[in-house]
Amino acid sequence: MGKPTLVVAIRDEHYLFPLELALAEKVYESAEMEAISDPAYFEEYFTAPRTVDLLIVDEFFCKADLKRHNVKKTFLLTEEMDEEAGGAAGQQSGPQQFARIFKYLTLSVLISSIIPPEWGGSDRQDAGTQIIAVISAQGGAGCTTVALGVAACLRQSLKRTLYVNTETFQSFHRHLANRTEMTMGGCARMRSPSPRLYTELKAELQREQFSFLPPLPSSRYALGIGSDSYIQFVKAAQASGDFDKIVLDVGDELTPDNIPLLDAAAKVLIVCRQEEDAAFKMRVLMHNISCRDKDKFFFVCNHYRSGADNAFVSGEFAGMMKIDEYVAQFPQPADDVRSLAKNEGLQKVAYALM
Repeated sequence: MGKPTLVVAIRDEHYLFPLELALAEKVYESAEMEAISDPAYFEEYFTAPRTVDLLIVDEFFCKADLKRHNVKKTFLLTEEMDEEAGGAAGQQSGPQQFARIFKYLTLSVLISSIIPPEWGGSDRQDAGTQIIAVISAQGGAGCTTVALGVAACLRQSLKRTLYVNTETFQSFHRHLANRTEMTMGGCARMRSPSPRLYTELKAELQREQFSFLPPLPSSRYALGIGSDSYIQFVKAAQASGDFDKIVLDVGDELTPDNIPLLDAAAKVLIVCRQEEDAAFKMRVLMHNISCRDKDKFFFVCNHYRSGADNAFVSGEFAGMMKIDEYVAQFPQPADDVRSLAKNEGLQKVAYALM
């Protein structure tokens, strides 16, 4: 039995060349690969009926009529995220499976999202729905921008992702075009949570690349909504199997009510800044959280400036903890989730969670 066939058709040679090299390194033993940038050769290649196991095309070559060929799965590299599918993609009619994927992912994330494990792709296996909690030691560290950016990066890497904000005052929708707030009926259901809370609130969920539970119209306490409501909702959403990842934005509030949210998470991202006062606040936070499980806790230094002093490298707080990823300072303002999803540091954080 012959090797499966991979065809990569991208007109931009500057984009194609590094992708071709990275793919060749992954699949050289497991698949036959054909890389095409010339439209004339693309037309010639598909003159006779072809069987292609995996086709990766840009928007130029996607215009070609490939229906008469046996193409088992197609990935379309796009400049923009697909709003409905969040980069994952709707099904076409017929046997051909068709998926959109954001072309400006880092190569490692792009390839792991496309190449199946048996071809040499990522061998990471999802053990059900993973809950990822994001918390910071201080306001202004960018906990919410990190949480939203990671959610967007996970979704554009074809992970079904749900974002849930549990803060007392919820204003995360300033980063979104969809600014729908939770209805009063939804708030009433959260006030008296039941084991069916996720099913009851499913119609409330909104989408902007990833799915999200809409923000509350008033503070949690004014509405009489406790953290137990979020625990019920998140655990039921996890049990539903509707999502691969649930990103739980806890903000900078470490309260007794929030401890069960951190306990429920498989991963906890702790967001900090590099300044000395931020490191001091991080030390206080770490006195109140046991971070001995190195597989669970992941430290992200946000708003990082490479030319500035880093309190975690030199001075009183040097060696206090290992920063797992540095996220470069965003251009001001970090206006929407599309721009957050293009941040290389956040893409690396998301890849570490896959």
